Amino acid sequence: ALKEKGIRLEMRQVPAHSAELLNEQL
Repeated sequence: ALKEKGIRLEMRQVPAHSAELLNEQL
């Protein structure tokens, strides 16, 4: 649960950055 919250907070702070990281991982 804590991990999910952290990820959500990161996505809220920098959605574009997170999207880029996800695309790179995929």
